[in-house]
Amino acid sequence: MSDLTVVYNSSHVRHDPPHALGHMGLEEHPEKPSRAEYIIREIKKEQIGKIISPLYENIEVLEKVHDHHYLTFLKSLAQSIPDTGYHFPVDFYPKQDKRFTNYL
Repeated sequence: MSDLTVVYNSSHVRHDPPHALGHMGLEEHPEKPSRAEYIIREIKKEQIGKIISPLYENIEVLEKVHDHHYLTFLKSLAQSIPDTGYHFPVDFYPKQDKRFTNYL
């Protein structure tokens, strides 16, 4: 088995954006639940890595790879966006909020 480690949670199936912004406007988004499921199935079948669950409740794990202030920024940003369905990436652009300008 290789050193490949994949962090995966079955809730990924909820990540199913209808569109992506491409060179010609809106395009079908490549990130589909079926793509993630296929990748996980092939990793298991070919035994080319291990699959682990994310440790959401452990901020210290996230801080090993991300700056604490960046994680605080993401949490604040996520809490400021209404849950109205699908959002384009521009909805998360920090310039919309002066609190986040130091992360540009």
